[in-house]
Amino acid sequence: MKIENFKNANEMILWSGKPNKSVFIKEQIFTPLLFFALVWLIVDAGFIFGFFGFSKIDISAGFVIPFFILHLFPVWLYLFKVLFAFKRWKNTEYMVTDQAVYSLNGVFSTNCQRKTFQEINNISVHQGIIDKKH
Repeated sequence: MKIENFKNANEMILWSGKPNKSVFIKEQIFTPLLFFALVWLIVDAGFIFGFFGFSKIDISAGFVIPFFILHLFPVWLYLFKVLFAFKRWKNTEYMVTDQAVYSLNGVFSTNCQRKTFQEINNISVHQGIIDKKH
């Protein structure tokens, strides 16, 4: 769904657009969670290979495998964020009208937020290290 569908009939669009695709995707990949997930994965991989080695999996694997599947949750969380970065970018749009500011975003479903100029009292801008190059 396009963001223009959410505006009132009497509103005039002053600007609408999407974030820069490459910057948006790169900022989803290169986050502090990347370092944390890599360290977590390396430590867990060490335990997994230390526990099983290259031998056959024995009966204790019935506990160890589900444990490590759950224990690797930070890695799965990071991978989910990276794998759905393009979908999140595709669903992200912004629009400024003569009456309000609109933001459309989401992964599986989209959410449109509308803020009138009277509701806006504080603006902060986040510019990541990757965004400064563009």
